[in-house]
Amino acid sequence: MKNKIDYVRHINRICDVLAATYFMPFASQAVFLRSDSKWANDFKVSFEDLRDGWATQTTLLHPYTTLDLGSGDETYVRPEDYNEDWRSQLDKVTAQEHRDDVLEITDADIERLEKKMRVIRWMAAILFPRGVGFRIRELELHFSPWTGRVTRGGGAGSFTLNVPAQALKDVLQYGYFGDLGTTMFTIVNLNSRTRPVFVYLFIMVLTLHDRNHIAGVNKFARWAMSVFHNRSWNIPSHSG
Repeated sequence: MKNKIDYVRHINRICDVLAATYFMPFASQAVFLRSDSKWANDFKVSFEDLRDGWATQTTLLHPYTTLDLGSGDETYVRPEDYNEDWRSQLDKVTAQEHRDDVLEITDADIERLEKKMRVIRWMAAILFPRGVGFRIRELELHFSPWTGRVTRGGGAGSFTLNVPAQALKDVLQYGYFGDLGTTMFTIVNLNSRTRPVFVYLFIMVLTLHDRNHIAGVNKFARWAMSVFHNRSWNIPSHSG
């Protein structure tokens, strides 16, 4: 897993390649409060992290900076003026977690999950011959690519997604299964033979299906052409 230093070094390299004069980071105000996602707070790259690891000629600006391009003068909004008090949201988050604790996955939910998983049935047979598992609290589900069925229990798969009940219901209801790739609340358990890159591919292919890019031969062809179509990038030259 990448740490803060890795991300800061990556930004330094991008600034060097672009020969950027200024870099202004996005002021993320996200604070993860759920018990199954609060670990992600330790991986949030702050302005202070950027400042401490800054090793490029590019000038680092504060978030929400107003910059005078003529004089170079800058002003910025202080963090205390745009960061909300996360404690005001704690009761709502606790209530949501309680709803997850009592929410039941129904047979209709399992049928929708099975229909979605059949989209990648033959790819899964190659990459995940032992199937794909889903764990929602004590409930364990297993998709077998050989039968195309999702069953309760069924043994360990090539990997298992541990997801909150509401998150699974939402992606099945609204058709954005790729949202399960949001790793703040989805935990992936791999067996020793499954490469992480295969799980990335699993999420990517299902996301393409979410957006109807692989819903048919013609749609896939149009999407592929749009990806590989030559484009000219008019990047301005750097005068020094």
